[in-house]
Amino acid sequence: MSTTTNETALPQEKKTPEHKKCGCAGVKAKLSQFSNCVYSSLLSTKDHIVKGAHVCLVGHWNFIKCLATELQNPVVLLNVILGSGVITGLLNGYIKYEKRFLKGKTNNEILGCAGAAVALLTLDGFVSKRYYSKFDQKKNL
Repeated sequence: MSTTTNETALPQEKKTPEHKKCGCAGVKAKLSQFSNCVYSSLLSTKDHIVKGAHVCLVGHWNFIKCLATELQNPVVLLNVILGSGVITGLLNGYIKYEKRFLKGKTNNEILGCAGAAVALLTLDGFVSKRYYSKFDQKKNL
């Protein structure tokens, strides 16, 4: 009987490790294939991000150079100062009163504010059109 038990036990022991090896080999191969696919996808994504960042940096650098050239023109500098002053004034009006800026004002005051803004923009347009080319730094480069 012990011989029969050993004979039946041996084939089962051999079958189990071989079965595990085949299963592991298949899983390892699929896992390796999957990890290679993920790795190549990550490399491709990294390359796209690096190229995009390079394009953005070059574009921003060109914008900064152009902005520095334009700010040498006194007309553009005046526009920047005037625009930032108007924006600061409007934001200060909203923050200071914590309500709508024009709430509680008469119609004449509202029309006066709108008329002043239109007059300021019109004057700025005329000054820019007349003097921009006179102080343009790009034509000297």
